[in-house]
Amino acid sequence: MNVYDQVMSALATWDWHPHQRSASSLMREFGTGPGVLVVLIDALQHEEWVIRERAAYVLGEIRDRRAVRPLQALLDDPRAVVRFHAVYALEKIGDPRALDSLLAALDARGVRRVTATLHVGAGTFLPVKDEDLGRHRMHAEWGEVNAEAAAEINATRAVGGRVIPVGTTALRLI
Repeated sequence: MNVYDQVMSALATWDWHPHQRSASSLMREFGTGPGVLVVLIDALQHEEWVIRERAAYVLGEIRDRRAVRPLQALLDDPRAVVRFHAVYALEKIGDPRALDSLLAALDARGVRRVTATLHVGAGTFLPVKDEDLGRHRMHAEWGEVNAEAAAEINATRAVGGRVIPVGTTALRLI
């Protein structure tokens, strides 16, 4: 079976939950050859949303900057889960534009938002190298939610509104 067929078959038949897969297990399954990246990027345009979702997730774990532009195209995907994994992948790659399209869409819908700042450690962008996540060492982080943002968040919660952090760093902070 050629690389294309192997990767596409794995994406289509994978019995998985993305947050339980480590980068090392993904690399063992897909390999590290140059053809793998090409197939995964190609899979971002697949007609089946589950293939696009899984390809975006794997590209985030691989963290290859060549996937940034194709992943950005997924930010307009009709499926929310595909858009989520595209943002996740862009964030993992460290692309500062990861959230631009999402924030613009929220603004267009009149969603109120506040900004919080999390200063991440260098370890945020290091791949997980161990199957046991408990042994993965994270670097120190610190953050700030200013008084105005905290008041807005608390007021929204007080009336039963939803507070939705955009991005895993925002989630960790608030």
